[in-house]
Amino acid sequence: MSRTGLAVHAEYRKTNRPPARVAAINLRVIVPAGLPVGLVKRLHAVVSHCTVHNTLREPPTIDIKIDAEPVLVPD
Repeated sequence: MSRTGLAVHAEYRKTNRPPARVAAINLRVIVPAGLPVGLVKRLHAVVSHCTVHNTLREPPTIDIKIDAEPVLVPD
């Protein structure tokens, strides 16, 4: 099946309150003309369960470690 005509448009909106973050993401998937309804439903199911979508719905734990060589300050 040809992917000609398949496109994804993404937009986001940041929150106005701290902390700085993305408040909303809108995705628009444009499918090729004439794609059967059954395939459109299957495509929606696939997109709704992708790794990125799942990660945003269930955020991972984040561990930040800063490695720096100690600087010796003379007394």
